[in-house]
Amino acid sequence: LTVTMKNTSNNQGHDGGGTYQSYLRFLYPPETELVGVSIDGAVATPSSSVVTGTSDNIFSVGVPMYVPPKSEHKITLSTKRTLPANFISSGTYEYAIRKQPGVDSLPWHVIVEYPQDWRATADVDLAKPGWLQYNTDLSRDARLTVLFETDL
Repeated sequence: LTVTMKNTSNNQGHDGGGTYQSYLRFLYPPETELVGVSIDGAVATPSSSVVTGTSDNIFSVGVPMYVPPKSEHKITLSTKRTLPANFISSGTYEYAIRKQPGVDSLPWHVIVEYPQDWRATADVDLAKPGWLQYNTDLSRDARLTVLFETDL
């Protein structure tokens, strides 16, 4: 998952501009393992600026972000499931994508990789076997539901 935050403010003045400060929190199922985090390509560790935890059956990753005027920062999270997807011949996986409050809309690009011998059905483009791609201009919260099927 990669999120790019861009600050188009002109200056540090008291005109409503200045450094954009945010705390990004990513929520995952409890069987998720954090593989790595990078901020602008530099590895970030849980002891430096990344906070992880599990509560109420949710695994969360929190990262504070400070974006000065006329700049942008990119955060990338890599995760994996610690348990395999558990279904006999089909199973549904749902992704919740939350809109940033106070912003009209934001471009979102979601890519889901899955085993190539699975079939996937969704209301989005299936770029190639094992690769689902979802691009949208997010103006409200969204849900992406994918039905996976296999002959196993």
